[in-house]
Amino acid sequence: MPSVIFEPIIPKKPVIGDCRQKVIRAMSDLGLAVVQRIAKYPPQRPGTRYRRTGTLGRGWTKQGPAMEGSDLVVKVGNNVEYTPSVQGFTSEEPRQAGLFAAYGWESVETAGKEELDRHRPSIEKALEGK
Repeated sequence: MPSVIFEPIIPKKPVIGDCRQKVIRAMSDLGLAVVQRIAKYPPQRPGTRYRRTGTLGRGWTKQGPAMEGSDLVVKVGNNVEYTPSVQGFTSEEPRQAGLFAAYGWESVETAGKEELDRHRPSIEKALEGK
């Protein structure tokens, strides 16, 4: 599955004990925020005969946080066949189709980057043990 690699947040000291649990919680909150945001459907255009089933929104999942090597990683994904066309990436393949972007469907890449920016302070605070 394609993925977006974000700039890592490097801790200034070892992440152990209570600090580790706070970081795991902050990372989990980030993943959940991305899933909740990306699972929302834009308003349906008037006059459209297409009937939404909700399959795409229900398909979004979060895995982790879990260690991959020395990195703590959260994965957000969707196995619905047409996901890449509707909510794919903006900067790499598989790309979101321009039609769906114009209809208001958010790209997973955009949602992930914006949610990381929003959650970065709480993750950094957790890394400091606060």
